[in-house]
Amino acid sequence: EEALETCLFVLKKLGVEISPNANAESLLTEAISVKEIIRNSHIHNLLDLPKMEDFDKMAAMTFLNTAVLCSYETNEFTFFFVICRMVKLSVRHGLCSISAVAFSLYGALLTCPIISDFDESYEMGRLALRAIDTLDAFMMKQQVFLFFYGSIAHCKDPLQASAPKLLEGYEAAFALGDMESVTAHLQLYAGVAVWGCGEKLTKAEEIVRIHAKRMLQHKQVVSCKNILIH
Repeated sequence: EEALETCLFVLKKLGVEISPNANAESLLTEAISVKEIIRNSHIHNLLDLPKMEDFDKMAAMTFLNTAVLCSYETNEFTFFFVICRMVKLSVRHGLCSISAVAFSLYGALLTCPIISDFDESYEMGRLALRAIDTLDAFMMKQQVFLFFYGSIAHCKDPLQASAPKLLEGYEAAFALGDMESVTAHLQLYAGVAVWGCGEKLTKAEEIVRIHAKRMLQHKQVVSCKNILIH
């Protein structure tokens, strides 16, 4: 919560104000606004938008990306609101590498029960994957893969198709030292492998144990235990 407060404080200084008291009504208004913006811009044209050049806006995208992580388990309304604001900034002020994350997050948001727009969700997710190359967003690959293959892909694709991609995202996260993404990818992979993809359990167990041991070597003890639960 303290980290989130710091992010919101800095964002306000950068001209991006997000209320810490966001509620369902304000979120609905924001979500409708974003949907309208995307509809007017057309999803397939979003990657043709100019690059972001305003340094304050680029800094704001960085803090918004951090605020997403901080608000995920502390304030769901702020979490959703931050996602919408990331998309708005990208469409209105140009694209940057974090825009790829914004598009994947927004796609995941569209799968929530209140919205359940799976077609647009999948389209936004595929757009985010293309954005990794278009925007040279390779440092964001692990986040995009996490949200697409963890929350969106199975809306259209066979669940088992996500398993190798989650491991690919895991490796990308590990290379960057992003241990939160490392843990999330491996937990999702374990869940998919055990419960959904028809892979031999002995093979899945071997893969999970190898990577769990690797995490233990980096002193990720709690995360390692959570993964081995599977």
